[in-house]
Amino acid sequence: VQKIQNQIIVSVATGRTFTGAKNIITKLGINKPCIVSGGTQIINPLSGEILWTKKIKMEDIKKIIDICIPYPYEILLSEGINGLPASKNKIVKEENVLYIMNTEKKDAAEIIKNINFVDGIVAHEAGSWTPGKVDIHVTHRDATKRNALIKWLELLKLNKKEVIAVGDNKNDLPLFEEAGFKVAVGNATEELKSKADYIAPSVYENGLVDVINKFILKI
Repeated sequence: VQKIQNQIIVSVATGRTFTGAKNIITKLGINKPCIVSGGTQIINPLSGEILWTKKIKMEDIKKIIDICIPYPYEILLSEGINGLPASKNKIVKEENVLYIMNTEKKDAAEIIKNINFVDGIVAHEAGSWTPGKVDIHVTHRDATKRNALIKWLELLKLNKKEVIAVGDNKNDLPLFEEAGFKVAVGNATEELKSKADYIAPSVYENGLVDVINKFILKI
């Protein structure tokens, strides 16, 4: 969300694909470019046109899947609804993002370390809807939320000082690197909170509403 020359510009940065985020974008009436698919795409919300994207090559997807085969965790591909065990995933095209779902923290650290050895690929720990578990967010090295934000600022001819970034997990650390004002919600990781300029209420307590009211609408 930006406020520039008394004009509020609203965008969405989400882990969902445009298809998954479209309902949210439509209901909010957003007409400016949006960052979707975990920072791997910028889309025009009115036309669906992809304005910028970075994908993982098929040969690199195979390397990532091979790393995951010894583990019991499911992999969710960019357009997928349900995950599959690594050994059952079929590689048919380049992907924007891979999610390794519901991993144990001790395994996540090892998987992330091994994936980060794949040239041109980066993995980050992300939140999971399953208590006590973590997801792993895998993208092209140049498709972190930071890279997407840099490109987004170029498209809209904005300055990062005018950006408020709100996050909750380690995959938001790159986003914080490029934002002028950094907000961690109350349920965020301690590492993210340590880098925040402001701690908002948790997502379960309408933390984003608190940020918009306090810093954008100033009410």
